[in-house]
Amino acid sequence: MYENNRSSGKDVYYDPEQELYYFYISLFDPSQAALFIGLFITDMDNAGGLAMGCQDYAGILQAALQSQGIADSRFQRFKARYSEAFWTWPLSLAPTPLGSTASYSISNPIWFFFHCGVSCNGYRADSAAGYLLSLNGSNYKDIVWNWQVLAHWQSPFAGAYYGLVFSRIEENVNEHVDQEITHNILPSGITLY
Repeated sequence: MYENNRSSGKDVYYDPEQELYYFYISLFDPSQAALFIGLFITDMDNAGGLAMGCQDYAGILQAALQSQGIADSRFQRFKARYSEAFWTWPLSLAPTPLGSTASYSISNPIWFFFHCGVSCNGYRADSAAGYLLSLNGSNYKDIVWNWQVLAHWQSPFAGAYYGLVFSRIEENVNEHVDQEITHNILPSGITLY
């Protein structure tokens, strides 16, 4: 999902400010899950490309995993315990090439009130953005696929905290941010096909 092979000008790209759209359909009316995927596929052919938020990236990733028989995958919305905004470590937003350091938000930090991904068998996947740094601070330059759920949020290593979150907005100092609260916003027993 991150790097798509669409023709020029028809990319699917991640916009952190994009409102929930596709996933909204199946979230509140599970019988519409097929419409969710069908509408997404149809809209991919729009001439100007397609902007999606993290909710839609996570919803489509969950549907893709479940279509491959990975039934334990579940959509999750995660945020700081006290609903604080937080700065992220440098990210590369889909579909920007992952391999170049220049693709990452080093000089233009990204912040969120929440972010969405998929949890599967105790691990986290995030197809909306590439992460510049690994959980130990070394170069990673890839999407998250098999990071443990709590380590994905923040993981201590050599006196710093790595993962998605750098700090609270108010502090802007690399520190431990209260452990995430996850929200499985797909009703239990509902599967996307």
